[in-house]
Amino acid sequence: MRKLFGVILSVALVMPLILAALLTYSITNWAFDRELYIEVLSSDDVQSQLLSDDSLQKFTANNMGDIEGLDTAAFGALIRSLITPAYFKDQITSIVNQVFDYLEGNADVLQLEFDLTRLKDEFSGPEQDQLLRDLAEALPVCQEDQITNNNLTLCKPESIAEDVFVEQYLKPNLPVLLMAIPNKVSIAEPIDLRGEMQTMPAFFQQFMDLVNYKTAILLLSGLALIFWFLTALIAGKDGRERLKWLGWTLILPSLFVLLLGVISGTDLARNLIQLGLRSTNFQNLENIPFLTQDTIMLIESTFVSKFKLSLITAGGIASAIGLGFIAWGAATHPARKEV
Repeated sequence: MRKLFGVILSVALVMPLILAALLTYSITNWAFDRELYIEVLSSDDVQSQLLSDDSLQKFTANNMGDIEGLDTAAFGALIRSLITPAYFKDQITSIVNQVFDYLEGNADVLQLEFDLTRLKDEFSGPEQDQLLRDLAEALPVCQEDQITNNNLTLCKPESIAEDVFVEQYLKPNLPVLLMAIPNKVSIAEPIDLRGEMQTMPAFFQQFMDLVNYKTAILLLSGLALIFWFLTALIAGKDGRERLKWLGWTLILPSLFVLLLGVISGTDLARNLIQLGLRSTNFQNLENIPFLTQDTIMLIESTFVSKFKLSLITAGGIASAIGLGFIAWGAATHPARKEV
């Protein structure tokens, strides 16, 4: 009867708790790492993708309208000359910090913004002439129905040379042009998940903050540990049996996690993930450069590799511990019965 109760308790409670704790650890081991997101999102490959001519054209069209006749190659070269790797990393760091500050409860609303102050300052610096010439090269020739923004014509007259256009139009109007550009540009609508989840029970709302969520993970791990030992204590009649109970109730969910980690690195799993990303609708996120489909496809391999490594590490270590308990129990001599 004792062993039957132990089996029921193990299958219904202990092993699911251990499995949940191992999976949660495998995710949170890297998912809550600020530096990882900064490293991945500010990599050269991601920067190249975000600053490609197609990405810049989409971003410009979303924020400034479709400028007919704009030389996208010249405009892209201008933007890439302004956004240095150091500046790009600073902006990514700022965005990642904004997200984590919101998740940790240090900000009421998540509002992702790019700081354009340093870019605007470049036009007043020593490279002003070259930057204005590059801008003039990218602008389209004025047409009758040319798009305007804030009464500033985003084109150049066909009848005058670019050097004259720079000296007689761009330079005198540069302060006005820079004033028309905001110091910060929002790349997503403000997000208030807490406000949207007011209908949730108060007990669950407290775990929306990252700090409290980490506490919940510790509580989950603690519960798994307590019930793991209690089950072995109840089901085993002596120390030898209890060690074996500790071993097999740990090794079964651990082997599942280990197997999941191995499978996640296969071509089949990778193809399924990429298929899911391709079929996902990213239209609502199109204003967020680093959340476009192409960019997510680019950084997917990094996070999948991290997840795979965490699963294999957690599952492998826990399996080894479980095997150790089983071997310890097998090597322990049963207690002698007193005559």
